[in-house]
Amino acid sequence: MERQRTMARRFQEDTLTYWCSRRDCADTLDNLGDLLDGDEAKLDRAIQRATGEAQSILRARWADGWPFASAPAALRGHVAVLATFEAVAPIAIGRAVEGMFKQLQTRRDNSIAWLRDIANGEAHLDLSDIATTSNWGPVAAKAPKGQMGFRG
Repeated sequence: MERQRTMARRFQEDTLTYWCSRRDCADTLDNLGDLLDGDEAKLDRAIQRATGEAQSILRARWADGWPFASAPAALRGHVAVLATFEAVAPIAIGRAVEGMFKQLQTRRDNSIAWLRDIANGEAHLDLSDIATTSNWGPVAAKAPKGQMGFRG
């Protein structure tokens, strides 16, 4: 029981260098801490791989950089599904928890489809509630002067 509490506290610590956190993954699957038996490093590696997978898909749309400074909530949720599946699938198969495995696999497949829709421009991220990066802000040129425009 104490291990569960410790794991739950640690899951609240964000690994924000990636596109989801331990807490996002714990929100995806209630008993994640129990299934991982306290192996936070395994979850961290899964988060790293899931972020890389999402980035490789979305590079089709944003090859020169991301239009956000931190991942929007919807993206974080989908990356958390990928990471949770990555971390738990071998355990679920080994423990013969077939129903949970199939549910996670379906959610993972749906998240991959959503990422591809974003990459293809068929769906869009809501960027209204987060900071965007400077290279995607509005562009305004200086007013021309002299012979090419206004005098001043």
